[in-house]
Amino acid sequence: GKRRLLQMISYNEKEKALRLIQELNFTVIEASLYLDGHPHCKKALEYFNAAAELGHVEACVYIADCYHHGHGVEENHDLAIEWYSKAAEHNNSIAQERLAYMYSVGKGVSQDDAKTIELLTNSAAQGSVKAQKELGDIYYEGRGVEQNYEMAVMYYQKAADNDCIETMERLGLCYYNGLGIKQNYNKALEYFEKSAEQGNANAQYNLANCYYNGQGTEQDYEKSVEMYLKSAEQGN
Repeated sequence: GKRRLLQMISYNEKEKALRLIQELNFTVIEASLYLDGHPHCKKALEYFNAAAELGHVEACVYIADCYHHGHGVEENHDLAIEWYSKAAEHNNSIAQERLAYMYSVGKGVSQDDAKTIELLTNSAAQGSVKAQKELGDIYYEGRGVEQNYEMAVMYYQKAADNDCIETMERLGLCYYNGLGIKQNYNKALEYFEKSAEQGNANAQYNLANCYYNGQGTEQDYEKSVEMYLKSAEQGN
């Protein structure tokens, strides 16, 4: 299917290419990996513009990404915002997440914490792990909003349930310190272990502390040293 699309673009069979785009229902990631940097990238962007006009929402996200990062077109944050907004209005979680980033840093739009949280909340509700993690961090750190550990734990748990390694480490900290949830060294150890197994340096360090102090497990200096060394090897 993807080879056919390139062939159609090459031979300028615009209508067939558009139909194939819709049939394949390209995701943003697939489109980026497939077309970015290709000699036909600019022409492909034209087709995605046409697809967007026909209501292909993910095409709007792809176009926004192109303007955001300057792929096949001159970088233009204003147009990136415009296209992300079009897709976000159709409840596209990827667009909401990326538009939230633009509002969080004031890129192509005035910085707006409330809008950032609104967009991330909508994206997280649709299962975006990245948005769930980001909301957890926002509430944990009190970034642009009153610090709220209970909300942080809620979003960290959602992301952790979707195998987000970084979130597991933060969730472990919440259980370890009793932040937003009842202190539970056993649960803290569980999440530190899951994250440490995937190479998270902070989780390895926290796990070492648990073994050293005998928190959630029997005291084990050998395992503690092992985890401290693994964390140190990553520069922690």
